[in-house]
Amino acid sequence: MSKRIIIILSVLSLLIISLIVSSQREKSDFVEGRIIDFEQTSLTTFSSIRIIDFDGKEWEFHAEKEFIGFFPSHLQEHIVQDYPVKIRFEFSTDSKKYITEIWD
Repeated sequence: MSKRIIIILSVLSLLIISLIVSSQREKSDFVEGRIIDFEQTSLTTFSSIRIIDFDGKEWEFHAEKEFIGFFPSHLQEHIVQDYPVKIRFEFSTDSKKYITEIWD
């Protein structure tokens, strides 16, 4: 009986550890990758951006209102020249990822 309990507790511990590790990876607040698309709202602002990271995963980020600080023309330059960007983000209550910072 005690061997069975030890085995069950060991398996449960491994499951909990693997869930914690995988959730930490997904909740990362920083991603680096190449821009594949963005939604321009004016000459100086954009509202969303999609990138693909170096593992091939696509990410979509949104701006609270309109993101100011990185011009759409600069984003287009990154697409044309295939330069990566780094994006810091936060999860919102609606499970969307909102940009807090973007840089080269």
